[in-house]
Amino acid sequence: LPPLSALGRATRLSGEGATNAARIRVLLETAAGSPIRDIRAEALLELAMIAIRGGDTATAKATLLDLIETMPRHPKSRQAGEIAVRLAEATGNDDVLLESTRRVLDALPDHPDRDQWLLERARRAVARDDTDAARGAWEAIPEPSPEFIEAEIALVELDVPAAVRTRDRRTIDRLLSRLDAIAPRVPEDRATLPFVDASIARMKLLAAADRSSEAGRLAATFTDLDQLPESRRVMVVEVAAPGPRAPVRGYMYTCFSLGFLGLGFFWHSWGYLVRGFQAMPSNAKHF
Repeated sequence: LPPLSALGRATRLSGEGATNAARIRVLLETAAGSPIRDIRAEALLELAMIAIRGGDTATAKATLLDLIETMPRHPKSRQAGEIAVRLAEATGNDDVLLESTRRVLDALPDHPDRDQWLLERARRAVARDDTDAARGAWEAIPEPSPEFIEAEIALVELDVPAAVRTRDRRTIDRLLSRLDAIAPRVPEDRATLPFVDASIARMKLLAAADRSSEAGRLAATFTDLDQLPESRRVMVVEVAAPGPRAPVRGYMYTCFSLGFLGLGFFWHSWGYLVRGFQAMPSNAKHF
């Protein structure tokens, strides 16, 4: 049976609600051997859908990747890429996801979801302490992309610990300049992770550069901790306590600002005050 006829018959059987999946699969496999790109792409996509409905996601993903890698410029490839990545994510296996997204990204470098996939690759890499893989994914996101802000903040965060530990002014200034460059594009909503993460990184760098007054002024803007993402509240309080070289007055101003302003009731804020006080060096507590 010619490939076009096989595709037509398979489509007709599917539309009639036929339960003979095996027969439809045979027809589609015949159609997938067509030298005509449109016929082959349609057949491969339908074969993948049949495999998904049958619970054979591994075969479905392999079929979709075959379509993508052999016909990357075909319009069906974009849809196939999205489905292949979703199937890989559903496995819960990082190795499967990384391999699948690598193949999709290699074949479809202009896919509109490319940078979101790179962010997900980076998150998974961080979860398994693979900072090199995370850095590579973040660095692959271009500056015009909406995802660039999250990637750039994450890259700065990777380098902050070493900069703080060594107090290397060149590195600190370079990282602060990178934060300055993206500042106009960072949402000013304190409930958003990009704003909070960029602020935390900036406070750490300012404190390491002995610019504790600037760090304290930034810390004091976070007066309503309830508006912050819950996962960042303790981090903001802990980083707001300046280093041992800062004046004692800076400690008290920061801790009382974080502890008592805008939180609504005393006992709720007391925990934040205590955390900030505990983060002080011991010599600053005896003022």
